[in-house]
Amino acid sequence: WTPERSQLFAAMLCRLLIMCNIAWHAVEQPYWRYFFEMWLPGVPMPGRKELSGRILDQQATECNERMKAEVGGKLATGQCDGWKDICKASIVAFMMNVEYTPWLINTIDISRQVKDAQNLLKLVLDEIKYATEVLKLTVVAWCTDASGESRGMRNLLVAKFKWIIVVDCWAHQ
Repeated sequence: WTPERSQLFAAMLCRLLIMCNIAWHAVEQPYWRYFFEMWLPGVPMPGRKELSGRILDQQATECNERMKAEVGGKLATGQCDGWKDICKASIVAFMMNVEYTPWLINTIDISRQVKDAQNLLKLVLDEIKYATEVLKLTVVAWCTDASGESRGMRNLLVAKFKWIIVVDCWAHQ
């Protein structure tokens, strides 16, 4: 195994674990290692800490760089939506839709924050700033669900940016 091939194997294994929703610790199970050694002798099997640390960080950086190259200089519609995860944490996700392609920008745990229009506006403004300064997008519209705090945030957003288009998500009607 050359260093380049080992690095590619580790990157693809990281993606495989994520796509199949397999826990990081699976790579340290004896049968996992036996299976790979049986079919890929001498494979340099990274451990869970390496996969969930350095390798995952490299993959995230590569994804972000690809996203910047794809979306830079284009128009975007931002959107956000919230939900509770399996641990009952309040999560808000932010996406940018660019030429009919959705791009996940960020997810934030807001469990310890007040769920109101002002706090949501602050989060949205941070994401618009990231989209414009880092991704080089021009955000022309923002879409949210029809909840009270989202509606209030949209009103505050229009007051701040008179040019922005704000809409309710049709799926939430």
